[in-house]
Amino acid sequence: MPRSLDEHSNAVPVRAERAALLTEPPEVPGMPELLAVRAGYPEGGDETVAWLTSGPVVGARAGWRDLARAFDVTGLWPLVSAGWWERPFRTGELAGPAPVPDASDVLRAGWAGTRLVRPDGTLLPQRAWPGLAAASGAATDQVELDDPPGHDGAGDLLLVPATRPADAVAQLGWFGACNWSLTGADVAAVLRSWEDRFGAYLVRIGFAELDLVVTRPPVTVQQCLGVADEHYAFCPDNFAPQTLAEPVLYSRDEYAALIRGARVWHFWWD
Repeated sequence: MPRSLDEHSNAVPVRAERAALLTEPPEVPGMPELLAVRAGYPEGGDETVAWLTSGPVVGARAGWRDLARAFDVTGLWPLVSAGWWERPFRTGELAGPAPVPDASDVLRAGWAGTRLVRPDGTLLPQRAWPGLAAASGAATDQVELDDPPGHDGAGDLLLVPATRPADAVAQLGWFGACNWSLTGADVAAVLRSWEDRFGAYLVRIGFAELDLVVTRPPVTVQQCLGVADEHYAFCPDNFAPQTLAEPVLYSRDEYAALIRGARVWHFWWD
């Protein structure tokens, strides 16, 4: 598998002219055999949607970078597989490819779906959907992209046919946000918008979690508040710390302060 950029550079192409065909697994020197990732859940099926290393890759983040540098040539976007070893990629808990909708529609629906209620069931007041936050700079086809977060030990690598990183989630038909009624295509729609506006690229994926590396993060107060609203509509669980030691929700202002200038966005749907 050829590299398209200097191996010592952090520059990564984030667009490919065409997605790879899934006729046979590519040969990647120095890596374990690649196995087919099947989709068709829950109705059943046996559609190949991606490739997965047959065993953990030593130095998975370094392996990820080698693959990412060649994305414009291969049409395969690499992802570090996080969380449970088997699920969902080895167990086929994926729906397969689906068309990607509009990000504004997805976030507007998510915003409406997170409206709070009183104990008696009556709805509490909610601000109108504020719309999308202002962009930070302009999108490019090649970016200086940090490595995926996490310890650079052994881990699985996933190679997904796509022409941009966001579309990997739609190609897989990922179920990780299903508790909030989001399909893989819905998630891809939002990630496309964040790619364009903030240079936020998907680099790590698990059973119900995602990590994005952000190259043009929001920095102004108004931007950060707007992105906080988008994160709330997309993943309300981010506003509730995932430990029993911190049961209090983040306020909008607190969350906006957390993401100001942040180079990684982590999402986990509980």
